[in-house]
Amino acid sequence: MGLQIGTFVQLKMTRNKLQRAFSFTMFLFLLENCSSNTQSESDAISHLTRGALTFVLPDPSDLLGRKCSHFSRHFCFLGYVTNEADFTREKKPEDAANFFKSVQNIYQQINWFDLLTSPSNDGCCNFQVGTYLLYGQAFGISPLQYIRLVLNLGSNNRQLTYIKAHYNTRVCLNIVSQVGFGPVGSPFVTKGMHHKYAHYMLPPVNGVVHLFKRASVRQTLNIGWFKANVLCEAQSWICNTINN
Repeated sequence: MGLQIGTFVQLKMTRNKLQRAFSFTMFLFLLENCSSNTQSESDAISHLTRGALTFVLPDPSDLLGRKCSHFSRHFCFLGYVTNEADFTREKKPEDAANFFKSVQNIYQQINWFDLLTSPSNDGCCNFQVGTYLLYGQAFGISPLQYIRLVLNLGSNNRQLTYIKAHYNTRVCLNIVSQVGFGPVGSPFVTKGMHHKYAHYMLPPVNGVVHLFKRASVRQTLNIGWFKANVLCEAQSWICNTINN
């Protein structure tokens, strides 16, 4: 099997060949430091800088990833996360009800499913309302403004600001379970039981594996690439209607 070693590698293979190909591919591509030197960090996303769009990948080793896999093979939207007051607005008693009505119309379009309750439900909408109250209303954002923010999937002025990953000792890689894209210039934060010297891999989808070198992951795993190769695979309207 010939491989071109580059910034990231895409492999297409049948599921029964995937595990065997892992050892050969990883040996060629990375294997910088296949030890147990992992870093354990909190699962919380409240550390993220303002304006981060966060996503969950269907990683079977991650709790939210397993929940996501019930709804999508590609991704689930987690929310628009901020830790700064973006707007000056007083809370209103009807905010939760108004947001509930609005989010029912758009949650399926961006794979924003309820990842906290049983997957037997239709995926809406207590989780979404709770996210809005925590990261929207609490920071002066109205229900309509928050809806606009979560639908703002353009690539301009966004970069990778957050990765949650866990280290897989069998393939010597950090398996990515969550990503966040915030304003350009924001700090880059990594969370989870990741290995600080290992490269990154997205969970395989239909036998396709994407690998990213550790040193350049922030440049290569950018919002434009993520939209084209992950978001639009599940929701083609995103690439058809959002050009930037």
